[in-house]
Amino acid sequence: MGGSATGIGAGTPWISGTSTPPPDGDCSLLTAITYSATRINLAWTNGSTNESGISIERSLDGITFAEIIAVAAGTAVYANTGLDEATRYYYRVRAYRLYGH
Repeated sequence: MGGSATGIGAGTPWISGTSTPPPDGDCSLLTAITYSATRINLAWTNGSTNESGISIERSLDGITFAEIIAVAAGTAVYANTGLDEATRYYYRVRAYRLYGH
């Protein structure tokens, strides 16, 4: 299961998001809301109970993702700032355990 969100508008970044299953639950319903021309707020449902943390990854092409931050276990929101308003961004969130995703 996964969520997606897209936002397009003059002076705002383009956004798209997906989520992948965590160790014992399901990060689902990922939403991405354009807060400003340089900030996107991400939120998701965290169904995992045994993760070490949440990895937030971003891509410019929807294929090659790189981690932008790892947040604490149980976290379900993140504000991605410093973005370029003319760029399309893709996101995914994954719970991880200390020994891997």
